[in-house]
Amino acid sequence: RKWLSVSSEPIRDADRRVTGVVVSFADVTAHREQAQRLELVVHGARLITWDWHVPSGAVTFNGELALMLGYAPEDLEPHIRTWQRLVHPEDASQLMTAMDAHLQDGSHDFRSEHRLRRKDGTWAWVLDSGHVIERASDGTPLRAAGIHIDISAQRASQEQLAVREEALTEITRAMDAATDCVFIFDADSLRFSYANTGATHQVGYSRDELQRMTPVDLLPDHDDAAFRTILEPLI
Repeated sequence: RKWLSVSSEPIRDADRRVTGVVVSFADVTAHREQAQRLELVVHGARLITWDWHVPSGAVTFNGELALMLGYAPEDLEPHIRTWQRLVHPEDASQLMTAMDAHLQDGSHDFRSEHRLRRKDGTWAWVLDSGHVIERASDGTPLRAAGIHIDISAQRASQEQLAVREEALTEITRAMDAATDCVFIFDADSLRFSYANTGATHQVGYSRDELQRMTPVDLLPDHDDAAFRTILEPLI
């Protein structure tokens, strides 16, 4: 099946009466199919698209923005004010600074990570990327377009990892401050992976030396089999 674009123009005589019509046809099948493929990609990836008429502030969002944030489409005014209203107060300054820099310069795409308020009051993290696609003859930006990508899950994972790393740092600091011996070793190889300062003082080996050793090296009355028997109830 082919898609055709049809245009027509009347032919008029000297008295402006229509005496005929010129009709032209253009095959736009490839363009139509390309647009459909792009629409499928945008919908399948849950990409939020925006198209901003800079002088008026009018912005067209696709339906994914309302879906992601839990609003009805009619809740979101098609204007830059919606962006400004939804962005987290702590992120607003850096967002507008990045956007203004791109509008003035345009040498690099606009890119920002910031939070948008969901209808339930929680915050969604988005990666916002776009660029000016039309400028006036004097360089004034007229139209910009881009996408939002929901990165809430990735940011949550990063935050959880940061919390775990901070907790591990605190635990390690506390173990290092202890005067008792604290060892961590691999259950399979029995090789030490950690020894606190108290342990190095009491056994007389450095951390580097201990990491090449096992508990059996410190307990000559036990062999590997005997030591694993002791560990078995704990593993």
